[in-house]
Amino acid sequence: MYQGPLGLVTLKTVIDYDAYLFNDLLIMHAPKYNADSDTLISIDLDDMTVTPLSDRDHRKFSICLQNFSGDQTTIVSGYNQMGKDNWLSALRDILDIKFFNESWNRKIIENIQEHVSDKNDLAQEYYAYELETLYLNSMEDEPDAPQNIEYNNTNEITSATLNKLLFKLAHPTEHDNNFLYTFMLTYKSFISTEDLLEFLIKRWNTPPPPDVDFQIFKETFLFPVRLRIAQILSYWVEFHFYNFRDQTALQTLLTNFIAEQIRKTKMEVAADRLMISTRSKNRQRDTFSHQQQERQKAQLQILQELIAKTDQKTANSTAITLMGSITQNIQTRSGSELRSPSSARVMRTRTPTKLGQLVNFYDQMDKDSRKVYSFIHL
Repeated sequence: MYQGPLGLVTLKTVIDYDAYLFNDLLIMHAPKYNADSDTLISIDLDDMTVTPLSDRDHRKFSICLQNFSGDQTTIVSGYNQMGKDNWLSALRDILDIKFFNESWNRKIIENIQEHVSDKNDLAQEYYAYELETLYLNSMEDEPDAPQNIEYNNTNEITSATLNKLLFKLAHPTEHDNNFLYTFMLTYKSFISTEDLLEFLIKRWNTPPPPDVDFQIFKETFLFPVRLRIAQILSYWVEFHFYNFRDQTALQTLLTNFIAEQIRKTKMEVAADRLMISTRSKNRQRDTFSHQQQERQKAQLQILQELIAKTDQKTANSTAITLMGSITQNIQTRSGSELRSPSSARVMRTRTPTKLGQLVNFYDQMDKDSRKVYSFIHL
């Protein structure tokens, strides 16, 4: 159990509570001095997601708790950064998928700490390619400007450039696992598996800025971003290996990345675990993954048909209207699949239901000559 002060964020203020976190249950009890608020609030955390929010007005140090369908939302505040971080960690321990089990996670962290504490190593030892080459081909993130990315009031992405989505996925510190789950269900509608894997390889090999001390860089950026990429790969292999099945070239690219780069750039333990998972998945019969793949194909076909019927000149203004059509079509054409046992497994693994909590589709906009991809709630 975890306990501590926690505020309930309303439209105008933050109401003080003493909170107690149990497995799948958050209980908030009003202190005696707070007689005007509800004495007891109980929040069932089953099938909930947790997302840190950016500070806005009175909503500071806040966390959003939301169910997969998006119709139940609670915003709480940790009052300060330490309180927010502690509550976020406690909630994620319960709600998030464990990318590695406790034993492997401990070994991976110890492996990272061993290299972080080494003050005599050279930057080149942490890269499989020459740093001069990496500087010539380095990638740059885009500013958090409206033309690149937009959020709703619960910090969910509503639209973004492809480049921004990819950097959001592999951010070193801002980990939105709900976004990860949704991205992995829907990414094929706007990027290929090969291109996504190539991006992660390039992100892994981000070179240190010339004016930054490498010891600081590897501790504050390099290892955090590489750990996040290892988590992404672990989740990808464990729950979406159908993207690699029967794709020899993709499997080769993945295994070479693990063996020749991850293992040889100071993440030996993570490489061992990823290789074990990959080999295990290769030996398994993947009936559930095949069903997921078929649903993805059906989803993409529905979206393409809807967009094809929509006048490009009015596509942006009819986005909300399309939302209802998308929902109805998916439920009609895939209803039996959505009620199948595989859907129950999706629920248990905390991946979004109904073919993903969000649906990606091209919104026909072209800002600064770049495609912008919109996310619509089902």
